[in-house]
Amino acid sequence: MIADQRRKSHRTAQAAIRVDGQNYDLIEGKLTNAGDRAVKHADVYCIFYNAYGEVVIRERVPIVSSPIKPGETRSFRLPFDDIPEGWNNQMPQLVIARIEFA
Repeated sequence: MIADQRRKSHRTAQAAIRVDGQNYDLIEGKLTNAGDRAVKHADVYCIFYNAYGEVVIRERVPIVSSPIKPGETRSFRLPFDDIPEGWNNQMPQLVIARIEFA
């Protein structure tokens, strides 16, 4: 995914984990700042679909909370504990919701 030619994200894995009796779905990936300015904050919408391609949940989450310098790559993890049962268990669509430059 490339957003405004400044940042790109590589979704690499999705896993289910269990912590203290609670199930979590986890999205992991790497984020690269491909621009010439530092990215201070960024949020993405994670859009989960059902088997019919209908949205079952759309959640906005922060993906950058400390500056990423130009050319820098950083790993990210997004845990979810409230995805409805109708979810198709496929990688959700990630859409940039906000980018703030340093």
